[in-house]
Amino acid sequence: MPLLTQLRLLDEFCKMSKPVRYITVHKENDNMHPMGRVDIEEHIESPVGAPQKALKLKGRKQPNFTLDDNSGLQIETSKGQSFTGDALVGADGAYGSKQYENLSRRFVLSVASRFFQRQNYAKTPNYRPQASFLECVPDRGTIPVLSQKASLRYTEEQAALQRKQQELEEGQLVESIFIVALA
Repeated sequence: MPLLTQLRLLDEFCKMSKPVRYITVHKENDNMHPMGRVDIEEHIESPVGAPQKALKLKGRKQPNFTLDDNSGLQIETSKGQSFTGDALVGADGAYGSKQYENLSRRFVLSVASRFFQRQNYAKTPNYRPQASFLECVPDRGTIPVLSQKASLRYTEEQAALQRKQQELEEGQLVESIFIVALA
């Protein structure tokens, strides 16, 4: 889980996690009679247990949002300028009900490059985070992490904010996280 390690969240997740080895499916109408059992360890598709396929399908349905499996994260302005990064984090809050609705006009962009320090990449300069979805902190909402393979259009004002943030941290910026906060 390189992304969680880089964000210094792995220890917190390990403290609150419990191992799940299998899932048993019960029939509701028959006194919860077991119908079958799925061995999780044999069917894991991702190191973070994330529903990548569902995320891709949902993302493709949103306006101004596309997923490209062969490129890094790219954010494109309304004037055609583009910026690249390694993680896109969208946070809708604990009780958000309009996830990604009207995404292009309702988000605030920020860059949080402090999570990625130069020394973390000294041995692996071409490293890219692998997580594509992460459900985080109970009772505080979900934090979808769309990393590596996404593009998103946003306004020129938001692009200016991102450029200003990069200028402030010039020299320290190795990798970028674009944080999308939905109102």
